[in-house]
Formats: sequence, C-alpha cells, structure tokens
Amino acid sequence: MEIAIKIDKWVQELLLEIKQNIKGYDVYLAGGYLRDQHCELPFKDLDVILTPNGEERSPVLYTPKGYGMLYNKLCEDNNDMKKRGVEMLVGLYKRKPSKYVDIGSLSVPIETEQDVTEIQYIVYDKPMSVEALTEDMDMNINQVMWRPTKDSVINGAFPCHCTEDFVEGHEEGFIEFSHWYDNTRMYLRQKRMIEKFPAYDIYDDIDLTETEKIDLAMKGEREYEGSA
Repeated sequence: MEIAIKIDKWVQELLLEIKQNIKGYDVYLAGGYLRDQHCELPFKDLDVILTPNGEERSPVLYTPKGYGMLYNKLCEDNNDMKKRGVEMLVGLYKRKPSKYVDIGSLSVPIETEQDVTEIQYIVYDKPMSVEALTEDMDMNINQVMWRPTKDSVINGAFPCHCTEDFVEGHEEGFIEFSHWYDNTRMYLRQKRMIEKFPAYDIYDDIDLTETEKIDLAMKGEREYEGSA
C-alpha cells in the first residue's frame, strides 16, 4: 500500500543525486527518516537501500559532495545479514557545516539538521522488489520506503510504499519485530524505539543472557548501531 509523506527538499535533492551517480543499483530511502516524518518527530540519520538492477555496477559507491566515509563493512561473517541478502554497510558523515554567519570579522559555522545527519548505504546482493524490501525492515513501525522521484503529491509529500503493519502500528501504537536475529542488536533496536515511542505497546520480550549483557557492557552500544 502507499502513504503520502512529506520529504525535506534537501533530502529529495540528496537522494536524486545519489540515484544519478550510483550505477547498477536501484536506490531507495527507507525506514527511520520516513517513519519520523510520518510521526512528526526529529530524525537521526538516513538509511539508503541499494539493490542491483542487472546493469554494470559502479566500482566505488558514490559519496555525495560534502560527505566523507565513516565505515565500510562487509557482511560475509554476519549470518543475520547474509540470510537477508545484505552484503555491505557503508556509513557516510557530513564533513563541514553548509551555512556560516558573519560575527565581526569571523565567519562562524551554523549547525543545521542536514549537517549532523549521517547516511548509511544498505547494499543487497540481489535484485528485490520495493514490496520485499519494505517487508524486510526489522520492525513493523519501520516498514516504509520511498523511491526517489521529482513528482510530489502535494506540498512536498511523496507516495511511499509501506506495509499494513506500518499503518496499524502507528495508528494503534504497538511495536513488533518482523524478523528474529542477533539478540543483542534486537535488544538495542527495541530500546531505541521504546525511547522514541514511549506510549507504544511492546509485543516482543527480548531477554539478554548474562554473557550477552557482559559482552554489551564491554563493547558499548555503538558496536551495534545501524538499521539494516
């Protein structure tokens, strides 16, 4: 099914730029940003899905102007990712502020929402339909996807593909996993969603073993960040 979601102008332009410069892949904006726009909440980052489309692929994934590479992780040792067909995660960061204000003789950078936004490419190893990709998102409240286009519906809103569970989850207020995988990552993903949607009911109990609790305490939460 489709739902209209407003997308910031700079996000539209950024996704169209990525689409134009990454060859051999279909490009989608997925999950968190669209979810938060739908719920009128602040967002953290942009998740960009890349699926091969049968054409010759770009040898190097495109880095938009002003961004630098934060990480590049192959998923060959991650059984959860491999099973779903995710072969690589690439993280990008904003290099410098895009706006400055003159104070006396100095030009002082102004931090904007765009400047603090990270981008993550989630690269699949096989062609997938937008329906399959949307259903592959980890939780019902994240199952929404936009294929970059210049054609908005009205006032900057664009038709986005979503599941019935996405609509029901936000209308009725519940969080449910659509896939089961690494226990620690599921625990942390659920924790972040509970913090963002404290009034929602939680349908899945995630209990860490003592070993997992110790491992998490030693590695820290940043080891498990990412939205693939």
